[in-house]
Amino acid sequence: MLSDYDERMAQTLALGQQQLNQGDLGNAITSFTKVLLGDLSDNLRPAALLGRSRSYLSNAKIKEARDDLDNLSRLLGNSNENGNENSKEDKELVQQLQKLKSDFAERVSQLLAQGLEELNNLDLENAIVSFAQVIQANLGGSECSSAHLGRAQAYMLSRMFTPVREHLDTAERLIAPTDQHLLSQLQKLKTELNDKINTLDFDTFVVQLRNDFEQARLEKSFKMLKKESFQLFSEVKEGEILGVVKSQTNAKLLYACRLTQEGAFSCCTQNVLPCGGLQGSLCKHLFLLLIGLAKAALISPTRSYLWAKASTHHIPKLNKELMSEVFLRYKSAEIGEIDWRPTQTIPEDYYAF
Repeated sequence: MLSDYDERMAQTLALGQQQLNQGDLGNAITSFTKVLLGDLSDNLRPAALLGRSRSYLSNAKIKEARDDLDNLSRLLGNSNENGNENSKEDKELVQQLQKLKSDFAERVSQLLAQGLEELNNLDLENAIVSFAQVIQANLGGSECSSAHLGRAQAYMLSRMFTPVREHLDTAERLIAPTDQHLLSQLQKLKTELNDKINTLDFDTFVVQLRNDFEQARLEKSFKMLKKESFQLFSEVKEGEILGVVKSQTNAKLLYACRLTQEGAFSCCTQNVLPCGGLQGSLCKHLFLLLIGLAKAALISPTRSYLWAKASTHHIPKLNKELMSEVFLRYKSAEIGEIDWRPTQTIPEDYYAF
């Protein structure tokens, strides 16, 4: 005989199944969750997991549906491994589980087709979401690889190159060596990505910076560039940029900046004290220097982007001797002892950003 508590749990399970049949998915999920949290004997857990998984699947919550399917598979599998004879109810649950797995796989295929259609229609935001759901299903195989490739293409069209690389790398690990069709798509997208990065124009360079770096720092740099003209004393070498940026809040304060091809970077005051805005990554003075030089075509947007991107694998490291030499050269140029002509920025060039 069931206790009053167990009876309430059974009633809650029945309510959840009724809500699921009526399409009231949100309340069905709530009811099944109450059973899973309150079923102390675990007698109702398999049915609650089955019901909640189907509710999640009907509600397009692919990851949650997958998690419940996995938990239910383990639960029923453990019962068999322990030598427990399956009851009629358990056998029915196993049959329902297999049916739900089949429905799950079919839904994932539909989502992949939906994502490809959205991609073809340039509905990029929804395509990215659809492909993400396929990936979250974690079924492996060609569908998962196709979803990574589809998401990479959608991000490429959105001019967001960092996630493109991430999805291409993942797809490369997943694609079977014999799947020539997907391997061909992968190689085509890799070539397209490299071509786009190697031919960045200034506007796309700015988009990539905003995609990959902290917005607040970039906005500070653009605010400075819009507010007034800067005279950027700089030296662009084969694998290094050096430059001096004046403080906008203190006319007597100068910042020497350095960024290398490998991503090493630093910024400091004329007292050779580290810039307080660094905090582990490029500061507004370094971004201002990069953006200003790219706009003036003294360094290509591609090089600027790749060097900035490389900096994400480093922390600032100050070479006091080198930075002192930069400041000495600036002072010599200021009094006319050497010919070091600055690049002047124009505020109007940045109003659109």
